[in-house]
Amino acid sequence: MTQHKDSNGDDKPKTPSGIHRGGDGRTGDDWQDFLAAHSEDLGDVEASSTARKFERKARKADKQAALKASDLDRSAFVDSGPGAGRGPRDFSSSWLDVDEVMDQSSDFIPPNPDLGAPKATGILYTVLTLIGVLGLAASLFLPHPPSVLGPVFGLCTLIGIAGLIAGRRDFRQRRAPDDDGARV
Repeated sequence: MTQHKDSNGDDKPKTPSGIHRGGDGRTGDDWQDFLAAHSEDLGDVEASSTARKFERKARKADKQAALKASDLDRSAFVDSGPGAGRGPRDFSSSWLDVDEVMDQSSDFIPPNPDLGAPKATGILYTVLTLIGVLGLAASLFLPHPPSVLGPVFGLCTLIGIAGLIAGRRDFRQRRAPDDDGARV
């Protein structure tokens, strides 16, 4: 069989992966040689009671919490200095005060619709509804007049509510066919 020609022209030793090691020329084989030469001593160390105690302590330390609340002083939870805030809403920062920051750079002006003067019929129907409801409630507590006043107040309530509903006159809003109803 023919040997492969080494075209590197380099006489530095390489690791099994082909990467050059440091100037001393050691490879992974040196470590294996060391382990083989000292296996008896390493086995004795591994089987010793000190190694077993160390292993138990290491497992126990892994199970324990790294930090307990009792390790921290009270000021870590509540700042007891003068003027200190007592809760999360007592503190402010720029990213929590979004409304104030956004309002500073906004040109938005909220709408203030002009409702105009109330109509006389709207006031009349509202008063009739209130008189009817209050009269019905009062007629429940009076012993004799309910037989006469109950139907009168009931009729006032029905007329008032019907008048308020009819006064809207805008049962169906006229919209364009492509209008989805959104208002900005």
